[in-house]
Amino acid sequence: MPPSTSRVCECGEPIPASRRLHCSKKCGDRACERRTRTGHRWQNDHAYRENNKAKNKEKYHREMYGPGGAAGVTHAKDRFAKARALGYRSGLEVKIARELEEAGVKAGYETVTIRYVIPERASRYTVDFVLPNGILAETKGRFLTEDRKKHRLLREQYPELDVRLVFSNPDALIGKRSKTTYAKWCDMIGIPYAAKSIPQEWLDEPPNKASLAIIKRLTKEKA
Repeated sequence: MPPSTSRVCECGEPIPASRRLHCSKKCGDRACERRTRTGHRWQNDHAYRENNKAKNKEKYHREMYGPGGAAGVTHAKDRFAKARALGYRSGLEVKIARELEEAGVKAGYETVTIRYVIPERASRYTVDFVLPNGILAETKGRFLTEDRKKHRLLREQYPELDVRLVFSNPDALIGKRSKTTYAKWCDMIGIPYAAKSIPQEWLDEPPNKASLAIIKRLTKEKA
């Protein structure tokens, strides 16, 4: 058998003279042989990859959803995609629906909506320092989301209670992606604040009778 006249392998690499003498049409590169065995000879070619990706996607949809394809599915990698394509929310719902259908039971799916009220969760909060003039001073190093939510609710539910915050750093940001500082948040809500210590001005303020009345009532309830 005459030697091969081709001097270029199918992968595009030149065929060594020693392999051409043995009538080989391969360059002998291990990567090339591996690609040939697995059927991905042109895996480094962009057009081949895109075409192969489209074929795999079509095959995936055909296996998952049948000849009709994935109608109504917005995300192929959604693990509930098959159930959504069939009109349900999960695989378990699909299973139950098929069992009911096989049993001859005509059951409605999501035909009844029940309205209910989630009961409010009662919480307790103990302030750090209670000043004689009715000011409640709370010290804060970190001012987390739960803390902000708590003080917002306290402000709404006890508008006459004089709660103030003492931060170790009022210029700290409330979040990594936020430009709002602790101080700016307090200004927006209307909560007085100070840095590192209770100001002398707070101590010199006259008694807040409304705040003292609420403190007295809360102290009796606690006892």
